[in-house]
Amino acid sequence: MWLNLVLIFLFFINYVFSNYWEIMFLGTGACYPTPRHALSSLILRFPNGEVFLFDCGEGTQLQLAKSFVRPTKITKIFITHLHGDHFFGLPGLLATITAHVTGSNSVNLPPKHRLNHTVHVYGPQGLRSFMHHTFLLSENTVKIKYKIHELRIPPELFINRPPVLDIVENTLNCSANIGIRGRDIYEKDNIWDIFSNGIISVKATMIKHKVPTFGYVISEKDTLGNLNVDKLRDIGLDPGPFCKNIKEGKPFKAKDGRIIEASEVLGPTVRGRKVTILGDTANPYSIRKLAMNSDVVVHEATFQDKDTMKANRSLHSTPSMAALFAKKIRAKTLILNHFSQRYSPSFKIKYAGYLDDRTYNKTKFTKHTKKLTSIALYRLSQKVSTLEEEARRMLRMLKYPCEVKTAKEFMVVTVKRNIKKEKKKAKKLEKLYCN
Repeated sequence: MWLNLVLIFLFFINYVFSNYWEIMFLGTGACYPTPRHALSSLILRFPNGEVFLFDCGEGTQLQLAKSFVRPTKITKIFITHLHGDHFFGLPGLLATITAHVTGSNSVNLPPKHRLNHTVHVYGPQGLRSFMHHTFLLSENTVKIKYKIHELRIPPELFINRPPVLDIVENTLNCSANIGIRGRDIYEKDNIWDIFSNGIISVKATMIKHKVPTFGYVISEKDTLGNLNVDKLRDIGLDPGPFCKNIKEGKPFKAKDGRIIEASEVLGPTVRGRKVTILGDTANPYSIRKLAMNSDVVVHEATFQDKDTMKANRSLHSTPSMAALFAKKIRAKTLILNHFSQRYSPSFKIKYAGYLDDRTYNKTKFTKHTKKLTSIALYRLSQKVSTLEEEARRMLRMLKYPCEVKTAKEFMVVTVKRNIKKEKKKAKKLEKLYCN
């Protein structure tokens, strides 16, 4: 008992004082949900407890209920593209958040949070129309405030534009303080600047798929280096209150009247964290410049390498394609995601509806049925781990040191940033190059 209490205490201390970003996968499957794989959805949790949700396939609200994440912590939802396995769970999730904010679960929330909780939803053009019709036809009441921000797509890139998008431009009943119209975000040099709070920024670029699809890059602001007092004294100044402005990167005036840039007296800048999350794609290279030097890239791997032709026809990717892209953007960690339902997880799942080998041998089938069942069992025998092995093999061929992982439901990946260690490394590099 005491050991359990100590472990819980250590976990709490780590949770409160850690400066980690945490990526948790709620669903890793493609096309339709099964007991093996829930549909695409992942969360990115920040040290302050705020949660960003990326994609929201069917059943996401159930996966959230199984996780440690409270729905009320979700402040922003990003949809990569308008295929059902990536956004059909959105209306239900907003209804769940409403229940937590206004229902019996809201007693744990401060009154101010209950009244002012707003969820910002970002997605391709057409998402606003979908949400409008869904809640209009179902007569569902979503009492929380939410804003739908659409990433507007240039006409030349939106060839198969559905006519319904021209019909509905207004949102839900704004008099009830729901469905508040969000921003229309337009591209600039093929980059959609979505969000920035001075520390965290989110940008997106279109990537190749059957429908307009986006990849998101979440970046942390770089941290300025330490003040070099020796360099400051070489200019003829002693440390003082004005050093606060220097540490913020502002230029200052020397005694002789010269304007000195802060970079001249500061140590090397420490690069902020960067996470790239891609939607379904057969060619993500349009986001290469934006995603360069990512700490983590989440890339789909719907098919094995042997099914490359099938992947090309359906505009999906294979593990080798994902590994090659990870090398091109110099990523530190590659996480494979969005698996075809033919690939079973590496761990065993017991449930009704599928035959194991023992049951299959005892069951009587016709010749035709037995052949079909054999094919089904063969598909179930294919493990997700084979996709990881193919990605590792490609990276070995490319001679690129990159960590590879296959996403599993409720798997947590931490994106660490130890500023002290990075500054020490930066100082060593500075001395090396100066000498």
